[in-house]
Amino acid sequence: MFTIRGKLLIYALEIVTAAILLVSMPPWDWWVQAGLTALAVFAIALATVLGRSIARSLDQLVSATRRIGEGHYDDPVPARTGDEIGLLGAEIDRMREQLRDKVRQLEELNRDLERKVEERTEALREASERLSLIHEVTNAVNSSLDFQRIFAAVVDGTRRLVDFDQASITRVVDPQTATVFAISGNPGGLQGKRIPLAGSRVADVVRRREPAVYDVALGGVDEDTLSLSASRREVVLPLVVGDQAIGTFHLGSRRQDAFSASDVAVLSQIAAELGVALLQADAYEREHEAALRLKELSELKSEFISKVSHELRTPLTSIMGAADNLLDGITGPLDERPRSYLVRIKDNSHRLLRLINELLDLSRIEAGKEEVLATRFPLDALIRETLETLRPLAEEHRVQVAAVEPPALTIRADRDKISRVLINLLHNGIKFTPAGGRVDVRVVDERGIVKLLVRDSGVGIPAVEIERVFDKFHQVQRARGRRTGSGLGLAISRQLVEMHGGRLTVESTPGQGSTFTVALPVDFRTAALADAEDRPWPAS
Repeated sequence: MFTIRGKLLIYALEIVTAAILLVSMPPWDWWVQAGLTALAVFAIALATVLGRSIARSLDQLVSATRRIGEGHYDDPVPARTGDEIGLLGAEIDRMREQLRDKVRQLEELNRDLERKVEERTEALREASERLSLIHEVTNAVNSSLDFQRIFAAVVDGTRRLVDFDQASITRVVDPQTATVFAISGNPGGLQGKRIPLAGSRVADVVRRREPAVYDVALGGVDEDTLSLSASRREVVLPLVVGDQAIGTFHLGSRRQDAFSASDVAVLSQIAAELGVALLQADAYEREHEAALRLKELSELKSEFISKVSHELRTPLTSIMGAADNLLDGITGPLDERPRSYLVRIKDNSHRLLRLINELLDLSRIEAGKEEVLATRFPLDALIRETLETLRPLAEEHRVQVAAVEPPALTIRADRDKISRVLINLLHNGIKFTPAGGRVDVRVVDERGIVKLLVRDSGVGIPAVEIERVFDKFHQVQRARGRRTGSGLGLAISRQLVEMHGGRLTVESTPGQGSTFTVALPVDFRTAALADAEDRPWPAS
């Protein structure tokens, strides 16, 4: 076979030869001219046929290449000739087969990648759901201090994570014993059951502080923490808080393939939260029992004080009445010495009566039996009445008492209780102010809060005792070196002020005097200011 180059060369020679013959043809015979002409026509026709054959082969190669570009890798490339065009077609067909194989490999890799992405996505979705459920379980652990309620919520949430039939909690009570603290389902009398730790699964898990899965039946009935049959699988997880293992978390299943490694990992997270919850619930239970006991003791104390005070008031009233009768001369004239004794009896009886009344007031307040009976009243009128009531005492101590221009302000509060607070503060100011001193009352209205400032020029309060002046039965050691009163007046006054949602504070400088500040809401219905952290209090 000729190559394309050879074929084209022959075509060209034939055409050139035919042309030369036609041009240089001598005046030969007609048959010679006819033969040469026929030869030239044949050469041109043959060149035309061969050219079209080459063009058709090239067109087929172009069409096959275009189909390969469009992705038709299974269509073979025609290569029917043995010349360069045939070789080119064969080479293109070989490249088509290689490209087809590569594309199929890439498609397989893509399908494999898509499958792995789907598997990974599904694994992430399952992990997300598991984390969400774990979060719900931990929220249930932190939602209450009632451990039985916590345990029920944890069991319900854990069932959506791990397949099991029953759960229980054991609490280590001493080095030799644990108890079944909680159990799900039908406990069958196991709740509160004592379990000897010697050689038990509980002791082994607590000692190693690692979870363990058991496939065999229990060694003894005393070790049973679940009411399932002996044919089961059990996982036991330690409840560790800090460096202490305080118990175990048990899950039982009748399935022999239960509790995979991933299940145990999830349960370990839940066990960590349960350990903290168990310790918190235990501490709360102890504190609750202690609070109930303290409340009971407080009620007994208040009842005792109330009964004793009532029992003391009757004979004390009789003593005071008898002393008054004797001083009035019912039994006849008295000498100076007996009269002085009777006056001392009367004064001390009044002092004892005040103490009894204060004890009764304190007992009622602490028992919650004292109520605020709020009414509207002018504060300036109350101040004037209080000053007139205490003016004889002030004159006796040669102390001036006055109100510094009290504004005409009407407040809504319990008038009697505010009067008691004001009387007590003024009485203390008069009592601890030397002769020639003064006690002033000033009223300030600031943003719905009224402030009563009782300021004296007395001996003041030592800095070491400024924080204790409102403690019950605390008597301040004054500069004059004597203690007077019961130590209940300021404690009762503070509680009466706080019942109105207000505050009672003090500022004092030894040798210069003290200022007690009562801050109250203008209207008791806006009360609880002492608990309103977002409401700023004016400076005293």
